Amino acid sequence: MLGGAASERLPAARQVQEKLGIPVLVLSQTDTLGNRVADASCGRATFPNPSLLCFRPPELDTRGEARAISRLVELNGWTSVTVVTSSYHVTRAGRLIRQCTGADVQMVASHPDLSAGQWLRRFVIESGGLLDVSLRPECP
Repeated sequence: MLGGAASERLPAARQVQEKLGIPVLVLSQTDTLGNRVADASCGRATFPNPSLLCFRPPELDTRGEARAISRLVELNGWTSVTVVTSSYHVTRAGRLIRQCTGADVQMVASHPDLSAGQWLRRFVIESGGLLDVSLRPECP
């Protein structure tokens, strides 16, 4: 699960984990206000934990998370990953992560409850971000 909007994303990630029988839930740990639910899950867990892995991306953005996911895939020998993020973020995040790993990447959308103004703001941010990731790939 990518960091941010954790109160929306974490329940979706747990549901996908259960439905697909995914053995390890991987959470981005950011110590940010929007991620406090995921951060608390990581803080309460005892490690090593075979069913939970928490990682801190080198930078607190999607590019940093894409690089961190690539390292986790390589270190663990995973051939596929299922990534949960908000619906407005799926396209850009998926492109970044696929640029950084040869693993099969499946993106799953959680669904935020946003006002029309918030949706417009996210559209502008994600459109600019998608242009950026297209012009400036992360892991060429």
